Amino acid sequence: MNEAIRLETSHEAIWAAGKYPKNVRARSLFRYWAVRELGWSTTEIARRMGMTQPGVSISAGRGERVSVKTGMKINDI
Repeated sequence: MNEAIRLETSHEAIWAAGKYPKNVRARSLFRYWAVRELGWSTTEIARRMGMTQPGVSISAGRGERVSVKTGMKINDI
């Protein structure tokens, strides 16, 4: 099964709290792209998502690993 298919999730799940692995991977990838590709600050993402700045940084790092592992780019969505 293609990893990209397993990352499919709803828009609401990206912004919601929870630790479902599929949603965690999707949120991490979103945060990575937001920081690296779109130029958002980790502080801004933290404020919008109701989390801490270090939490966003950790999540974005996890998203980078997902991106490298799957080869997914922001243009793939």
